[in-house]
Amino acid sequence: VTETTEAIDVAIIGGGIVGLSVACAVAGRGHATCVVEREQRFGHGGSTHNSGVIHAGIYYPTDSMKAKLCLEGNERLYSFCQKHGIPYKRSGKLIVANSDNIAGLETLATLGRANGVNNLELVDRAFIRKREPYVEAT
Repeated sequence: VTETTEAIDVAIIGGGIVGLSVACAVAGRGHATCVVEREQRFGHGGSTHNSGVIHAGIYYPTDSMKAKLCLEGNERLYSFCQKHGIPYKRSGKLIVANSDNIAGLETLATLGRANGVNNLELVDRAFIRKREPYVEAT
């Protein structure tokens, strides 16, 4: 526990990725900022209000704010990590469907491409088996 008598403009509750990101943005605008975290160190626990993935923007309507922010946030996060020497891995996402849902996957891929998401591809059973041997592809 650290005590301070300095004036604080903004207090951020939670030192996870969201809290630290907000603190960085607020402090960058010249506000005296304090982050309050219950754990022994920052970034230790998982966020309780997100799914732990970096969204690409494939699920949202074209030109929607969500699609635009996903794409921009994705690019900015990887750029930030690279700039600050933070290790990361672009592991991708595997969306699995049965043969009845192939048209839905194709529609999703088209939507993703329209939103500016690159490197989308439809893969076959052999690809899935090699990459994820415990996923049963039909």
